[in-house]
Amino acid sequence: MTMSTPLKVPPLGESVSQATVGAWLKQEGEAVALDEPVVEIESEKATVTVPAAVAGVLRRQLRKTGETVAVGEVVGEIEEGAAALERTPAPPPGDLLASKAAPLPQPAAGPIRASPSARRRMAEQGIAPAAVVAGRAPGNEDLLRGAPTPTPTGPRERVVPMTPLRRTVARRLVEAQAAAAILTTFNEVDMSSVLALRQRHGPAFLEKHGVKLGFMSLFVKAAVEGLRAFPAVNAEVRGDATVYK
Repeated sequence: MTMSTPLKVPPLGESVSQATVGAWLKQEGEAVALDEPVVEIESEKATVTVPAAVAGVLRRQLRKTGETVAVGEVVGEIEEGAAALERTPAPPPGDLLASKAAPLPQPAAGPIRASPSARRRMAEQGIAPAAVVAGRAPGNEDLLRGAPTPTPTGPRERVVPMTPLRRTVARRLVEAQAAAAILTTFNEVDMSSVLALRQRHGPAFLEKHGVKLGFMSLFVKAAVEGLRAFPAVNAEVRGDATVYK
């Protein structure tokens, strides 16, 4: 007889009584090992992962991502024991020879396991987990090079609710901006390659367009490529949400 072990929101600090369910690292029906992270819980102070207290199968997700939960509340159930992992019956003895000649089974398609920073980048860039190479944990380099960014077909803005931690960070930044002295920083950049490019293509550009090839076009091109790689730079905070352009 199998037993169900509750997955509870752990204590999150002396003054924290509520939190938000983050990303589920395991889906219903997936096997979990002892102490393996199952779900993320986000509070105003930190994001923590809740590990499995027993080995078995995640049987139920009682709360969805984005829902508010209280400390000690049950958010899922794990079916304990090795019997819970045995879902595929063994083949009959007569099929053993046939199975040897068959190709090795491919890993089943399932949710991509990624680090919190990679999941955040996927959400910011609108990249579906299936777009990243399956079978390994994607890193930020996959999100910049390997995964295609879908072409927007609807509104030019995408609203993503902020987590409690991000809301706290945003509030503290605004408070710091109002109280701290405003400074200006200067950074030096090697422009030798840009100068060489202008010298090489400047005459042809002037002849074709009737104007000189200035620096502004190159600055705009660099800004466009930078925003494609890091769309959060062009985002804004609107209420309790981050608006991506």
